Amino acid sequence: ILASGAFDPPPPFDPGPLPLPTISLGCPATAIAGDAVRITGSTSTPLPVQITVTAPDGTQTSRQVRDVSQAGDPSFATTVEVIQTGTWTVQATAPVQQPATCSIAVTQTPTALTAACGPDPVPPGGAAAVSGVLTPAGEPRSIVLRYVPTGAGQTTVVRTVTTDALGRWSDSGFLPVAQQYDVTASFAGTTPLAASSSAPCRIALPAVTLACPASAIAGARVSVTGTTNVTATPVHLIITAPDGTPTEHDVSARGGTYADDFPVAVAGTWRVGAAAGGAEAPPCLITVTAPPPPPSTTPTSLTITCPQGMVQTGQAVTTSGRLTPAAAGQTITVRYVPTVGQSATVVRATTTDAGGNYADSGFVTQAAQYDVTASFAGNGTLAPSASPTCRFTRS
Repeated sequence: ILASGAFDPPPPFDPGPLPLPTISLGCPATAIAGDAVRITGSTSTPLPVQITVTAPDGTQTSRQVRDVSQAGDPSFATTVEVIQTGTWTVQATAPVQQPATCSIAVTQTPTALTAACGPDPVPPGGAAAVSGVLTPAGEPRSIVLRYVPTGAGQTTVVRTVTTDALGRWSDSGFLPVAQQYDVTASFAGTTPLAASSSAPCRIALPAVTLACPASAIAGARVSVTGTTNVTATPVHLIITAPDGTPTEHDVSARGGTYADDFPVAVAGTWRVGAAAGGAEAPPCLITVTAPPPPPSTTPTSLTITCPQGMVQTGQAVTTSGRLTPAAAGQTITVRYVPTVGQSATVVRATTTDAGGNYADSGFVTQAAQYDVTASFAGNGTLAPSASPTCRFTRS
C-alpha cells in the first residue's frame, strides 16, 4: 500500500499570454514633396486596419483602410500625399495585432537655372537682353533677376519674369547707368521644387570715363587717362584750346584703359572730351595759367686785373679780381682769347673766397697778344655778370 500523496497529479500547464502577430507594413524610403505615395501591408487575418500618418510638423491624420466586410483578404493599401519636406511617419494598427511603423524621407526636386546675357556690348541706345531656362519645366514660375552694377555707388536693378510651359524666361529693358552689370537669376522654390540660382552673366553698356589734371602751367604737357568697355573702336579725344580751336585724334585702349598727353601752349581754360562706341565721357576742364616770372636776383659786378705789358716765355700769367657783392665758393670762368694768329683760346675756372676775391694762375703756351675776361654765370640769387677786358702779350 503506497503512502498517501505518492501519485498526486501534476499542476495544469499555463503557457502564459500568446504573442500577438505583427502587422506587415511597407513604405517607400524616399519621396518628392507633393507626391502621392503608396502604403501597403497585411495582417495575419482579415481585420480592419487603422493608418495614422504624422507629418514633419507633427500634424496627424488617421484613416481606416480596410473594413471587416473585406473578409478573406489580409492585405491592405492606401495612398498618402506628402506635402512637406522632412520625415513622415506611418503607423498601422489592428485588433489583436502588434502595430507596425515605417518612415518616408521627403525631399524637394532639384532644379537648375541658366542665364545668358547679350548683346555685348549693348549698342548705343539699345536694350539689354537676358534669357534662360528653369529645369524641370512645368507650370509658370517666378524668376527674380538682379542687375548688379560693377561700379561703386550705383543701384542694383531688380526685375521679375515668369517662365513658360517649357521653363523658358526672358527679360529686356534699359539700364540707368552706362557701365557693366553682373546679372543673376534666382528661383525661390516651391513645395516640390528646390530653389536654385544661375551663374552670373555680364552686360556691358558702352561706357567711357575721363580724368584730367585740374590745372597746369602754360607750355607744359598734360596727361589724361580713362577707361572704356568698348574694344572694337579706339577712344576719340577732342581737345579744345581757350580760343575754341579743337584738336582731334584717336587713342587705343588696352585692357580697358587708355592714356594720352598733349601740350597746353597758352593760358586759359582747356576742354577735353572722350567718346567710344557711341558713349561719351563727361568732359573735363583744365585751368592753364601763365608760368611764374623768374625769381628776382641781386645785380653783381666783376673786376679783373691781368699782367701789364710783356710776359716772358716760361713766366706764369696771374689774373685776379673781385665779385661784388662778395659770396664765397662762386665759380668764375677766365678766358684767354688770342687777338691774332692761330693760337687757341685758354679757358680756366676758379672760385671766390669769403671776400668775393678770385685768382687764376697758369701758362699760355703760344706767343700772342691775349684779351682776358672773367664771367660769373649767376646762382639764382646773384645775377650773372662779366668783367671788363684786360690785355697782355706773351713773347
